[in-house]
Amino acid sequence: MSFFTNIFFNIFNPVQNISRYEDQTKIFLECCSAKKRDKPEKSLNFSQYSLVSQVLNDQEKHKNLYEIVKNYNGLCDIICNEILFKDSLGKTKDFNKSITLKKLEKISGTHVVKINNHFSLILAQYNLLPNTFFSLHELRHLTRKGEFSDISHLKSNPFLDPFAIISVNERRLLNQEVFAKGVQRIPVNETAKLIVYCAGFLLPSSSGHSILIKKTKKGKYIYFDPNQGEFRGLSLELLIDQINALLLQSSYTNIILLSREDSLKNPSV
Repeated sequence: MSFFTNIFFNIFNPVQNISRYEDQTKIFLECCSAKKRDKPEKSLNFSQYSLVSQVLNDQEKHKNLYEIVKNYNGLCDIICNEILFKDSLGKTKDFNKSITLKKLEKISGTHVVKINNHFSLILAQYNLLPNTFFSLHELRHLTRKGEFSDISHLKSNPFLDPFAIISVNERRLLNQEVFAKGVQRIPVNETAKLIVYCAGFLLPSSSGHSILIKKTKKGKYIYFDPNQGEFRGLSLELLIDQINALLLQSSYTNIILLSREDSLKNPSV
């Protein structure tokens, strides 16, 4: 790894501390126990860490992917797109084998920033981007100011950043009633991409995070996070807990929920 890469990796840290990803999973499972809710029916471990590390170690070989890692702090969006293309959420036995750099190179042009025009990116900063699952009014009220009661069941969790708990009233969490309306509009067996970000994500050299949600016939959900893997059989309550843990841990403020069609609308692929 070059001197520049070492600086980049340690300062901008596109995979910010792999243990933090593992901790986020523990937060979620702890949340299930604390609220006496059923845990996911099945989970598949996956982390983009190894893929990002390979890109950083051979920037010349993976130029397109390196630009994505450099500008957006990871490969989460195109990893989600690879799963969307294959419609493999809930079907794959091992994402560590099915998701490769060679496959990601082929779809590097589908990153959410690249397939949206500048006007759309500006609208996204103000939660005004037209959406398949939420009205503009709902988008404006999709998150709300956090309250300690929202996370009181996590206050003793050793894996959650103490500052996140102390400053919860400065964070944005899901407006559960509004979010529930949107995800329940996802057609059965369809996978949607949810993007969490702060104002500025949909502009170069900034960051956000993409995850996948699939609604199943049983009225439950499959959740995939490129930093954690796949959780199957989530109730709506568990899905909300997982996304709130993500918002709380990373201080994101805005959310977009995109249909599979909108996520893969790049005609060059």
